[in-house]
Amino acid sequence: MPVPGDITEEALPEGGVAKDHDYAYHPSPDKLDAAAWRIQELEFQVVSLKLEIQQLTVKQLKQPLIFKFCVTDEDFRYYTRFSSKKVFTVFSESVYPSASRLLYWSKAQQTAQEAPSPQRKLPLIDELFMFLCRVVAGLQEKTLSTIFEVSLSTVSRIILTWTSYLYQVLGSLPLWMTREQVQVTMPDKFKLYCPQVRVIIDCTEIRCETASSLSYYSRKHFPTIKTTPPLKV
Repeated sequence: MPVPGDITEEALPEGGVAKDHDYAYHPSPDKLDAAAWRIQELEFQVVSLKLEIQQLTVKQLKQPLIFKFCVTDEDFRYYTRFSSKKVFTVFSESVYPSASRLLYWSKAQQTAQEAPSPQRKLPLIDELFMFLCRVVAGLQEKTLSTIFEVSLSTVSRIILTWTSYLYQVLGSLPLWMTREQVQVTMPDKFKLYCPQVRVIIDCTEIRCETASSLSYYSRKHFPTIKTTPPLKV
């Protein structure tokens, strides 16, 4: 019975003499070139795969936070008050050209030169999302600082900047219907008894914060701001 490692007769070369391995044997040049080319090809594939992994990792890390919180239309309504993701996307894309050139609040206090600030900590869409979380969902700045992983001063700077920016952008939009539009859409009772009416003004009450050092009393036990729309006749 043959022992592993023994040379059998079938394994012997012609003539019945087993030759030792020739460690000084050199392959032909064409085989060397083929092997070198194959090694170079594999090294290139390794580099390409490493680069692809790196790009995917960076892309995942830079994914806007809004898409982690807002998956459904209901999520968008809760955090942003936009009726759906589609409506929010249309709005964010419409303000992007001008918002991308925003001069942040602290920078604006130091210089009057209108230039984009290079110290953007978040994607632009996340800055808008942060602003909406503050004014719509009512999240405190400390909470936003933790969620977005930025400093409290950065949160304050973004909120102030977007407040001023959206005031300028949305404040320039016409809020009132023209007299002709009012006349066309006016109910018949108004046409009969109040044909010259333009608007019906109601008072909007907004709950607000107050400094802890100030004493405040009201029948509702919290401060409010009462606003009315500007009257245009």
